[in-house]
Amino acid sequence: MAKKKAAKGSATKRRPTGGKKASGKTAKSKPAKKPKPKPKPKPKPKSKPKPKPKRPRKLSKKLASIREMLIERRTRLLIELNDDYRELKDRGKGRFADVSDMATDIADGEMALQVAENESGEIAQINEALTKIDDGSYGRCEACTNRIPEARLKIVPFATLCVRCKEAEEMGTLTRDQDGLLGEIEFADETDDD
Repeated sequence: MAKKKAAKGSATKRRPTGGKKASGKTAKSKPAKKPKPKPKPKPKPKSKPKPKPKRPRKLSKKLASIREMLIERRTRLLIELNDDYRELKDRGKGRFADVSDMATDIADGEMALQVAENESGEIAQINEALTKIDDGSYGRCEACTNRIPEARLKIVPFATLCVRCKEAEEMGTLTRDQDGLLGEIEFADETDDD
């Protein structure tokens, strides 16, 4: 048994690893690193209370009907405009038998481009009319600020001028500058008493 104890005792005496062998000293171990404290989450900055969204104006049945009609018209125009764009994009990809076929294709392309331009202009007018419905200024003439007759709005729901001011614009007595602002109005039935 004595042999077992000696063998057992020698097995428990191990040299530390990383120590110096010649002097019998062991290497100094570094002190254990203290775990860094977790940073506290930054408090969220207090934000200003969000303004309550404005309640949509309650529209009369007539205005609601016009609004719905304008939205439907805009949707149709957007679909047509998209189709026109695809058609223009595909134009001219084929070979032409002669010059007259090419000329016809070019003329058709120019006409399709004009139609697309008109459609996009009408979309802009519809968007403007929808904005005016939402802000309560729909149906007022931009020139004289009188009400635009309901009959005119039924025919041209995105009209911005009453019949009288539109006629003045067409005759050249009502003009718009570069920014779209209206100029002086001169009506034929108004005379100066000088």
